Amino acid sequence: MRGFNFISAVYGARQVARGNFVAGFLLYGSPWDSAAVSLLVSEAGGVSSDIFGKERRYDEFANGLLVSCNGIVHGKMLDIIRAAALP
Repeated sequence: MRGFNFISAVYGARQVARGNFVAGFLLYGSPWDSAAVSLLVSEAGGVSSDIFGKERRYDEFANGLLVSCNGIVHGKMLDIIRAAALP
């Protein structure tokens, strides 16, 4: 597994949407960042959610991660993140 940190969350989402990356994680809490990421990934057939698998609201700030990936590995990625992040 390789990790990358892009200055642009949208560029990272583009890489997921194009299939270059299996998943992307957005640490920002701003609704406009997560809205753009979710739109790009969902239009390409992927899934975006918080670490609990819930859809992210775009009318409020939030804490935590936005997980974007293809629909095949979404559940497994959430399991991995929760195991690492939650006590």
